[in-house]
Amino acid sequence: MRLPMLLALFALPAFAEGTPNLSPATGRPGAAARLIEAHRLYQLGQSAHDPLLVFAAARLMQGLTLRQVTRTSAEPLPQPAAPEPAPKPKDKKAKAAKDPDPQPEPEPQPEPQPKVVPDPAQAAPLLGALDPTAMMAEARALVPDKDLLAEVIADAEAEFPPPGQVVLVSPLVQSAGGNTTFALPLAGGSYGEIGLLRLSADLTPDLSTTGHLTLTVSDATGNPVCVDASASASALCGIVPAQSGTFRITITNDGTEPAAYLLITN
Repeated sequence: MRLPMLLALFALPAFAEGTPNLSPATGRPGAAARLIEAHRLYQLGQSAHDPLLVFAAARLMQGLTLRQVTRTSAEPLPQPAAPEPAPKPKDKKAKAAKDPDPQPEPEPQPEPQPKVVPDPAQAAPLLGALDPTAMMAEARALVPDKDLLAEVIADAEAEFPPPGQVVLVSPLVQSAGGNTTFALPLAGGSYGEIGLLRLSADLTPDLSTTGHLTLTVSDATGNPVCVDASASASALCGIVPAQSGTFRITITNDGTEPAAYLLITN
């Protein structure tokens, strides 16, 4: 379940002070929500043999462009300053000055290697990516004979949709009983989404996977602004920062096994 903001404020750590950097979230669901919903509908459509659900998932994926990124770990929050130790009495005997250490010889640098540009056609599909073309063909195969939905799917297959919204994804693994915090800069007044999608043992999205991950989003001072501790294998937080700043994304695994997941932002 998604915890209301009031409950989150009661759990503020000692270092969190002041009002959280947060404005009321408004606007339509963004790219992260779209990706999570596409996977949910696709799995539901496959399990129920429902061509409409599979087709809806394909249309959602048509509006997305996935890009894999590396996440930056957040710096630890500042702790209260420890009292300074009492000054030691000065030694009456002056110490002789030592000669500075000689500078080491510079090590020979390797010759620069020619830059290899990867061929996009040879790159493996990104984790979390679904092929809309294959999904539409799958949906069409599930449509009964002489059903109007077959014509709708055929019209969609003939379209050439423009590039969709960019969604940033990072495949990660959280150790059992541990947590990891990442830093994410967000613009003030703009709607931002942070989500996660559990991955199965073979690193494919699996909304039926067991285990539990909690997603917590806090502002730079440690004030929590969103907590998603739902029992499902996906989580999503949508926020509008009052001011531009760096937010802290904490993924907590309270299970007994490592948990692979896809961290998603827009």
